[in-house]
Amino acid sequence: MGAPLPPEVHALRGTKSEVGRIRQDRLKSPTVPTSRPKPPKHLSPEAVLEFKRVSKILAERRTETTGDFSILGVYAEVYSRWVSAKRTLADQGLEIECTLLDSNGQAHVNRKLNPMLKVVESCETKLLSLLKSLGLTPNSRETVKPAREKPRKTRGIVDL
Repeated sequence: MGAPLPPEVHALRGTKSEVGRIRQDRLKSPTVPTSRPKPPKHLSPEAVLEFKRVSKILAERRTETTGDFSILGVYAEVYSRWVSAKRTLADQGLEIECTLLDSNGQAHVNRKLNPMLKVVESCETKLLSLLKSLGLTPNSRETVKPAREKPRKTRGIVDL
């Protein structure tokens, strides 16, 4: 495809520039109305609290719709797992002692990294990815467009 035609050529041909139309489409108001999704019933109590906390933040930014319930649910559940894994890691420490038997049957105590550390790191990676998708990181905040406000019902004199 070649370079865009100048406006003069479009005027002579009676055509319209696609570039201008695309720019106007981007400037149009969003078509999805804002609304608060309900937390899925399968979430743990801690995940429900996080779901509501993040939902409130998104609502204040006017970027939340009912279609966000699944990503919010996944985020809340991963957050709950992350907190639980961090608690376990704090109780057990970064290293744990493992007793191993050698070929003679003698017990040897070795120290190794706690396996919960990998769980915590995995949850942190997933959380950051989900936060970016929701526009809740400093870098992704500017890319999220606000949703359209729900039309409010007005009451007329007859309705009162």
